[in-house]
Amino acid sequence: MNEEEYEELARWLPCHPGRWVAWPEPFGTRAEADALFESLRDGGLESFKVDSAALRWRIDEFKSIVDGRGLIWMEVSCAW
Repeated sequence: MNEEEYEELARWLPCHPGRWVAWPEPFGTRAEADALFESLRDGGLESFKVDSAALRWRIDEFKSIVDGRGLIWMEVSCAW
């Protein structure tokens, strides 16, 4: 995602509290997803400004996506 997409999503989340939204990019491992969301929660990206206490994410390993290369990706959702 680019900076504008992060900023747009950060503005959208508080307008829809409690609503889970699928993250627009898949992750190959739980560790990759957790690392990104922990960084976002802790202010690691200037364009993604949200209340760190309210940001939540969940990883659904049973909803996987197979890409054109045959790699399996996990669906991740976040909410505010």
